[in-house]
Amino acid sequence: MFRDETVKVEKRVRASWGMSDAASASSTSTITSSNASQSAPAKTKRSASIAPTARSGASSIPTPPASVLSTSPVSTQSPPRIRESPSPTTPSAIQPGDLLQGSSWEALALHSPVSTNPNDLGLSFYVNHYILGYPDEVKRGEDLSSELWFQSPASQATMTALGLAGLGNLHNDNQLQLLSKVKYGEALACTNQALREPLKNLDAAIRATIMLALYQCVRTTHQSHGNVRVHLLGCMALIKSAIPIRSVPAMGIRGLLQLCYSLLVPCIQTGVGLPDNFFQWVRDSGSSDFLPPDEKPGATLAHIIARFAQLNATIRNTAYTDGREPTARMLRQLVAVECDMKEWEASRAGKWQYQVHRHPALPAEAVFRHQYHRYSDVWTSRIWNHFRWARILTNQTILEQAERYPTSAAGIVSPGLRDRIHDTIRRLAADVLTSAPTHYKHPRLTRAHLDIIQTHGGAGAGAVGIPHLMFQLQVAACAPGVPYGIWRWALGVMETAWGELGMMHVKSLAEVLRGHRPDAEGVGDEDADVDGERV
Repeated sequence: MFRDETVKVEKRVRASWGMSDAASASSTSTITSSNASQSAPAKTKRSASIAPTARSGASSIPTPPASVLSTSPVSTQSPPRIRESPSPTTPSAIQPGDLLQGSSWEALALHSPVSTNPNDLGLSFYVNHYILGYPDEVKRGEDLSSELWFQSPASQATMTALGLAGLGNLHNDNQLQLLSKVKYGEALACTNQALREPLKNLDAAIRATIMLALYQCVRTTHQSHGNVRVHLLGCMALIKSAIPIRSVPAMGIRGLLQLCYSLLVPCIQTGVGLPDNFFQWVRDSGSSDFLPPDEKPGATLAHIIARFAQLNATIRNTAYTDGREPTARMLRQLVAVECDMKEWEASRAGKWQYQVHRHPALPAEAVFRHQYHRYSDVWTSRIWNHFRWARILTNQTILEQAERYPTSAAGIVSPGLRDRIHDTIRRLAADVLTSAPTHYKHPRLTRAHLDIIQTHGGAGAGAVGIPHLMFQLQVAACAPGVPYGIWRWALGVMETAWGELGMMHVKSLAEVLRGHRPDAEGVGDEDADVDGERV
């Protein structure tokens, strides 16, 4: 039984902290009793990569041992695999007010004091680092009490698993990592139970399914796509079956499109082709009256990127010969995709337009060149970033294939086109970095900063977009011809996100950036000018 396994692992965690069961019971009683006597909280150590926390409130949750909260070397070694029982369990909902009373929504690290119950610790970590302060989310932990999705057993178990996984990664704590896997098993069982009647709490069912995919990003590196793909496909099936898309097209199509974009990323990274007719509904909806005019650009772009994904898979799995017609045809198809992307960008109007703002007082570590974008809503900002990384990769592929097959490229990829491609890559790479504050709540950004920067509307689900953003930063920073300053800034954001979130997906992408410029680690920020060029 999941509950029996959880109890065993929790005992092991408490034992590793030097706690007895009696002490744990006493601390739990302190948490749940509103009249219990309170003592001053103990201070905790924090990772050097995370800025100091904001003031804690009056909550008297005991502090766990330093082995959990102190800085320790990071290990990429996976915890031992455990046997997961298929029997479901229903964890009791934890009130966010019990965890976060009086705490600031912009806090950067674990609040002190924190609960000695590892499950409470995991949930508190997830709420503080993955929900509070993000667009369209609550600003205070206690406000989550009114959210139905937060109270569902599936959401509680999944958030706890995510928080424990992040903490286990940051502090190289095998016991927390093991407990996170047990809670993940509970989350699967609870989500399966919720999906039997999804309309009872559709928001909770969708969020839980998406968070299960996010769990894989927290627990594993960016190369591990299998389990993420499974959860995303499951969420897509849920939306298709539960939401009457033709009666509420904007709501239904946005959810499906976001999942499609999420699935495109691993397909392009691995060179795996898309399922047959996978994007047929996107093609149909974009060319018919099914969608409102304002929503069609998102569907049109998804179809264009899907064409590139199929081309990318073909290129990776085909042996071309320079000077032969199949090679020239491949290059012409790539150039055609680039032309369609160029036309898509040039034709954006109305709600799809955005403004570039500059604010010198914003911290340079969090806001690239002190500039940020202002969009009509978060949905359009996400689509724009998907456009940017896809067009960068399309142009990069054109350059790579033209260099590999110069005879076939003659007359197709002209010197003038090469120059325009380099200019486009540099421009879009800078735009990816400029858009980052819209999607990531950097620890250096205060609440006042976020009020200036953030776009709202069409967001929600907290930090689930972080894996996408980190992939986009990696594409921008590793693109051919981009300035050193872009690479250095993107790496800094990744290192900060890893230190704050404990997401292995982010850590592994940061390693990709370091490998891309292995000789650049000793170069300081003083070696880059204000435009990000190497001096």
